[in-house]
Amino acid sequence: MSSQLHAHDTVRRIGLEYGRELAAALLLATRRNDADTGMTRRMAQIVVREIAAAVAKLQAAALSDEVVATYERAARDGVGEGLLRNGIAARTERRAA
Repeated sequence: MSSQLHAHDTVRRIGLEYGRELAAALLLATRRNDADTGMTRRMAQIVVREIAAAVAKLQAAALSDEVVATYERAARDGVGEGLLRNGIAARTERRAA
């Protein structure tokens, strides 16, 4: 495997992990008993801003546009995967209860 391909895979993996962590935080905050639609919306906006801030840091570090785009895409994919995975788990838990 070339070093460039390895770096691409590493950036993607890191972005996915970060996105999944953000999804977990979002779900944790919105599953509170007092969470309403407004709070959920604000938390989702925080997730979007966190990804944007991470992307800005990568851009400031003068990384290539391809690396930055790979990270951003992976982070967003990670959020989606995390929400999907945990959302399904939550529905399954509610049905079992």
